[in-house]
Order: sequence, then C-alpha cells, then structure tokens
Amino acid sequence: FGPNSRPEVTITAQIERDGIKQIMTGQIDRLVVEDKTVTIVDYKDSVRVPKRPENIQKQYLVQMAAYKMALQDI
Repeated sequence: FGPNSRPEVTITAQIERDGIKQIMTGQIDRLVVEDKTVTIVDYKDSVRVPKRPENIQKQYLVQMAAYKMALQDI
C-alpha cells in the first residue's frame, strides 16, 4: 500500500451516537493517511459478496460509520 499505509491499526475514540457519547474501540485492517484523504480498509470474509452497495449488511455499514466518526479529525 505504500509508506503512508499502516496495517492492523487499533483505534479508541469517543463518538456520539443518537445524542449519547460512547467510547468505541476497533481494529482497522489497513489505514492509509495522505495529505488530504484518509482511507479505511476493512476486509470481510463473508461467503457472499453483495453485488450492490444497498445489499451490504447493516452491521458493516455501522462499523464503517463508527470508524469514519472516530477518524474524521485526522
């Protein structure tokens, strides 16, 4: 992935969900931080890969949204 890429990044952050502040922890498979972008890569080993974005399981969308909230200030 390059010099700005980090594997297996553990994060802990305070996020707000439904007006309630919560502490979340997670492990991002690959984090790429560049001058103007942050890319989060989280591999899944699902048997079925959705053919359309609207078919992605809700739990994965919630997880990615939490990671985005946690990293938005980088």
